[in-house]
Amino acid sequence: DLLSFDGDTSMTSPEKVEIVKGHVATVNEMIKNLKEKDLKNAEQEADMRIERSVIDANMQGPPPPPVLCGARSRDSISPRDANMQRLPPPAHYMQRKAMPKMAQCYSRQQSNHHKQAAAGGSPPYPSYKQEEAFHDYVDDSAPANNVHSPASPSVELSGTPAMHATKSQDRSDLAKADKSQLYRDSNEDDGTPQESKSVDFTSIPKRLDAKFEALDNDSALRPTVIKTGGVWTKRMQNNLLTKMHEEKLTPDMQRKER
Repeated sequence: DLLSFDGDTSMTSPEKVEIVKGHVATVNEMIKNLKEKDLKNAEQEADMRIERSVIDANMQGPPPPPVLCGARSRDSISPRDANMQRLPPPAHYMQRKAMPKMAQCYSRQQSNHHKQAAAGGSPPYPSYKQEEAFHDYVDDSAPANNVHSPASPSVELSGTPAMHATKSQDRSDLAKADKSQLYRDSNEDDGTPQESKSVDFTSIPKRLDAKFEALDNDSALRPTVIKTGGVWTKRMQNNLLTKMHEEKLTPDMQRKER
């Protein structure tokens, strides 16, 4: 269809070619505009997915701390260890048990360093990853650091989980406040509770009238009826290859268009 010419047959060949080239340029421009529109919509959808993933991550809370110390299963416990478990543990064992496992690993490394220093060798410094993992675990550990028992004193570490729990609670409260703010403006005048998660669009005129009456202190505001003219102008395009043109619509033509 783009290469065919159905205009005036009296035109010369160069004129016909120029008209066909104009048709091709019009179609290419339309395709380009559609591609740009699709790219813009795809970018908006990607941004929305990222924002939703961030909100979901904040609502779920922080991930659990990684387990860096090795743990044995129940099947791998020897009979001697099982007999020892039946005996009441000593006081120093209860004090050590009150510490997080990561702190036990770190204290075990420090004791090894002290032994090497006493033997005359320079103790190797802990690696940067080990120190960073230890501090992250202490700051984000879930169990309480203060363990009170009659057989063991309390053990306190820096970066208590209570601070982390307070931060998590603040994030959850902030997310709940953001959700309630989405529906607060739509329900503040019609008497519906703020916890409602649906917007009643039929109540918008009522709320607008209430705002109108609240702002009209000295009766200076009054409604105005806007009337349109008798003749309307319609811009239309018969097909993709033609240009946009205007057409006047009389009242009779307007009724037909409706």
